[in-house]
Amino acid sequence: MIGQLRASGAVFAMISNARLDGRDDLRFTNTHPMVWSYLNQHFHRVVGHDLGNDIHVFRKCAQTIECQGLA
Repeated sequence: MIGQLRASGAVFAMISNARLDGRDDLRFTNTHPMVWSYLNQHFHRVVGHDLGNDIHVFRKCAQTIECQGLA
């Protein structure tokens, strides 16, 4: 999935981190920890959207240094 994000040149990512079937172990953060880490290292979190608490919107950083210390 990380390779697909890089290859596509994605500028935005929208992730649902909701519990599936009522199970915390099936949240995106638990099933795809490397992707979650990549998003937090290379993208800014967009705040102030009205999509709910379990939806996370990310925007690609212009430079990696721009994202340092934000995760």
